Amino acid sequence: MRRKIRKSVMMPSVLAAYSAIMYVWLIPQTDASPTRIFWTIVVNVLIIAALWWVYWYKEKRESSGKGPGPEGKV
Repeated sequence: MRRKIRKSVMMPSVLAAYSAIMYVWLIPQTDASPTRIFWTIVVNVLIIAALWWVYWYKEKRESSGKGPGPEGKV
């Protein structure tokens, strides 16, 4: 039986891999300053961390039996 990969692990990992590939491909082709490149990477890391936290919090809430939250109600 296969173990299900949690979204809080899979989604940020996929985004981080995609971002790393794009940076490796695009940074040599750009004439942006090192400071701008640094802050772009910092913002990207913060977005990935926020995505991880949101999915982690949602999984924790669902596993504790409180339900999907207000977005799940109709």
